[in-house]
Amino acid sequence: GFEAIANDPVARKAGVDKTPESVLRWLSNIIEEWLLILDYADDQADELLRILPLASQGNILITSRNAALGKQVQKVTSIDVMEKSEAVQLLSKAANIQNAVE
Repeated sequence: GFEAIANDPVARKAGVDKTPESVLRWLSNIIEEWLLILDYADDQADELLRILPLASQGNILITSRNAALGKQVQKVTSIDVMEKSEAVQLLSKAANIQNAVE
């Protein structure tokens, strides 16, 4: 999670600590492309949206069964349960990655 991001050498050099707020603030300010995946974000939709980084260079993938969350984000894609290989293929296509490894 956020702790793993905070342990990234570049993040540590930038003074990022292990709190979600620190990690998200850092993501909002870096210029490289990044992908943040928030899996099972079913609870506390309002809090989640409040802390998301505001940046145009990154991407955020949120998985949730909370329909209210979908009404508050920019783009929603509903999908059914899928096999791992199908999920890798879908994510790779969305991220414009060729030859992804499972």
